[in-house]
Amino acid sequence: MDVRSDPTIALLDWYLAAGVDVAVDDVAVDRFAATIREAAEARDAAARDRSAAVAPPPARPPERPAEAREAAEP
Repeated sequence: MDVRSDPTIALLDWYLAAGVDVAVDDVAVDRFAATIREAAEARDAAARDRSAAVAPPPARPPERPAEAREAAEP
């Protein structure tokens, strides 16, 4: 069989002429879905970071508010 008449070689030549530089996989990859998923993961991570930075509320109010005010005054 002549190498030039081989359909596989002809296809590879066509890919090369078209500028294809990545091998085609058996399963299509949806790059848009991957981008959306990465953005959602980043958004969730940012939300977790913000919630971790907020101080939790006190367990209970001070028993003597007047003493707390006096202690806070300079």
